[in-house]
Amino acid sequence: MSQEKIVPDDTRLESLLVDTAPQSLLDNVQALIRQQMLNWPDLIKARQQLDQAITRKIVLEHLAVTLQCNPGRMVSAQSPVDNESIRNRHCFLCLHKLPPVQRALQYRDEWLILNNPAPLFPDHLVISHREHCPQLIRNALPAMIALVADLDFRFSAFYNGPACGASAPDHLHFQMSPERAIPMVEQLATLVTEDAGKEMLAKLNGSREGSCYTGCLDYRSIFFCMTKSPHYLLARLSRVLDCLPTATESPLEPMVNLIISGRDGTYYGLLFPRKAHRPACYFKPEPDCMVVSPGAVDVAGLIILPRQEDFEKIDREMITKIFQEVCHSPEVFSGLGVGNWG
Repeated sequence: MSQEKIVPDDTRLESLLVDTAPQSLLDNVQALIRQQMLNWPDLIKARQQLDQAITRKIVLEHLAVTLQCNPGRMVSAQSPVDNESIRNRHCFLCLHKLPPVQRALQYRDEWLILNNPAPLFPDHLVISHREHCPQLIRNALPAMIALVADLDFRFSAFYNGPACGASAPDHLHFQMSPERAIPMVEQLATLVTEDAGKEMLAKLNGSREGSCYTGCLDYRSIFFCMTKSPHYLLARLSRVLDCLPTATESPLEPMVNLIISGRDGTYYGLLFPRKAHRPACYFKPEPDCMVVSPGAVDVAGLIILPRQEDFEKIDREMITKIFQEVCHSPEVFSGLGVGNWG
């Protein structure tokens, strides 16, 4: 994968940015969403499709998951992410390839806040780097933590690694969902306060600054951190990343999905180590094929299925098998130990 940075066209940037009112970033983001919903026909159509999406819940051994039948996500689910395909296509996150009607807010000079034209939920945002540079979690993580706080914890940020969910692995970006839209965020926050959760999550040594946990829930190994300190969260997540193995499919970083969320000034960090991009059923011939390409949202309990036939036939056993194939077993955290996590 190319490491070359492409500097954006300042002329396109000037036409892309919207004028902001002297108010909070949250207010300006909500104004951007309203403006685009009035002036971007493709986004309006996609939101209408999302409004018609159907959902159902399935209870697994530990937690429930929600299935969403969303035909608007077919292109993303089937997006080729091999190196040759990436080299041969135009990057849809680069400024000169964004739709002329699309508008953005600038965040901390380096980032652009954009509406996602193929939303998984209302007010789905993409936070894209101004430069064309590789998808690397360490370059995104500080901005993810900061932006969640700057938006008053009304949005959660999530990151898909270049080999486990990112449809633009050559352009640094992360995404944002409205608060409480991703099931496992609330599920974990509740688990750590209940006796039953102590059997599912092992607490690493914590301190007054925060607490860290590891566990394996329905074949999904996870690291979970709760803290009021953004510095504590960044340091603990960085340490986990240092301990995880890299993979041949993603040689520059461990294969991970990551979610930053929170409530009332408390940050939540959810990190899922991954071992595969897509499950075996994705590659099977019809009628056994199932178009499911798990990213952060899927492994955190909102499973996106573009085809109705897949939505109707998937069951508890299929879901646990998918998680088992794409997520790591608990042994992936063996290098963490339990000491010095305060």
